[in-house]
Amino acid sequence: MRVIQTAVRETEDDFRHGQIVIVVARWSLIAVGLYLTLARATSIRDIQIQTTVILALTVMNFFLHGRILMGKPVRKEIVYLASAADIAVISLLIGTTTGFKNNFFVFYYPAVLAFSLVFPPTATLTFTGAVLFAYTMISLFTKPGLDVAAVEEKILIARLLTITAVAVVGTMYWRVERARRRAAVEAQAALLQQDVPPPAVPGSQRQA
Repeated sequence: MRVIQTAVRETEDDFRHGQIVIVVARWSLIAVGLYLTLARATSIRDIQIQTTVILALTVMNFFLHGRILMGKPVRKEIVYLASAADIAVISLLIGTTTGFKNNFFVFYYPAVLAFSLVFPPTATLTFTGAVLFAYTMISLFTKPGLDVAAVEEKILIARLLTITAVAVVGTMYWRVERARRRAAVEAQAALLQQDVPPPAVPGSQRQA
């Protein structure tokens, strides 16, 4: 039971310390995404769709950032949902334009890095798998698709591998940070135990 409670407490610490990382990464995604939408959109329809999605993401991130600044904890389910929304927004921005030819895929990198620095490895694996699947499907089935003559399938594989590598690096850092915090907690607990006086033996003062 104690092991389970410790694991839960460590997971909560991960979310508490890492929420601001995801929020800052999302602000970067919003700013650059809005700029690219306005600068490179090819039709009014693209601008309407993409700005609407980015606006929804902005409202959500403003809410999360506000709670963090006020010191109010954000439930991990909401953090998971927000990261899923990041993936959905990026995929939508790519899928509603030129698919594989769209350079918006680079937004996957900060999103993957952000949640891999905060989420447990199992959650990171799930979210990274969703990113890889979504981008593969978009690249294959969104017009104009892959140009086999230009060997674009190799480029797709390279992009998928680099996204995976980002998740691996983030998870390694997550493990280092958790080990560091665990060692700090254990060291503090050891110091507190040294400061606690030994319990008095009943009757010792009377005998003295």
